[in-house]
Amino acid sequence: MTAGAIAERIVACAQNNQVQVQQLGLPISFSLGVATAVDMNQSLEETFKVADNSMYRNKLRYKLGAKNDIFAALQKAMQEKDHLATEHSERVNTIAVEFGKTLGLSSDVLRDLSALAQAHDLGLIGVSNEVLHKPGPLTTDEWSMVRQHPERGYRIAQSSTEYAGIADYILHHHERWDGTGYPLKLIGEQIPLLSRIIALADAFDVMTTGRPYRQKDSQEEALAELRRCAGSQFDPHLVEHFCSMILSSRAQ
Repeated sequence: MTAGAIAERIVACAQNNQVQVQQLGLPISFSLGVATAVDMNQSLEETFKVADNSMYRNKLRYKLGAKNDIFAALQKAMQEKDHLATEHSERVNTIAVEFGKTLGLSSDVLRDLSALAQAHDLGLIGVSNEVLHKPGPLTTDEWSMVRQHPERGYRIAQSSTEYAGIADYILHHHERWDGTGYPLKLIGEQIPLLSRIIALADAFDVMTTGRPYRQKDSQEEALAELRRCAGSQFDPHLVEHFCSMILSSRAQ
């Protein structure tokens, strides 16, 4: 049996028996390189170099697909880990995209906004459900862990060719208009527009659906809170348009 045939059998075996990382369902990727000496004068070192180059070519060929597979696996793991977070992201998607339409955003930007809405909290995969659903105040360490989720989500998105374009928006969706947010304390329009939109949709959904640590608010109460935080937490211009959209939808 030739070296190439052996390599093909190894690949087939691995593909038929996907290795999983812990319980996250992350695929393990690997690359093989094969070379055969064509004459007696070719040294073992030269043959190994040819095989090594072949391995790296294969690695580059499958790298993009593997990154997207990992991102998809993490999204699935997050859905299985926390159904409440998944439902929250779906509602934020509906709210944010509808708001984006009222702002006149292009179809391409709306697609990015939709992807952002669905992935904005992906970094929470590194936070336990006990912390996420804790009914009382978080400890300093627990709060620090939660505050890291935009950076964690940013790194996850950066690893995917499909979602790398929204990585910065994920990173900044907890910045505040007055510069007191996290992680980089951006101020005003330094914060990307899509991040500012998601911040509004995110907060509105949290307030109107409730959480273990807070009671559900009425839409009127939620809108009043958004207006109160306009200019400090949220973009005041967007708050005005957002509240108008919600009130208009209720009047229909």
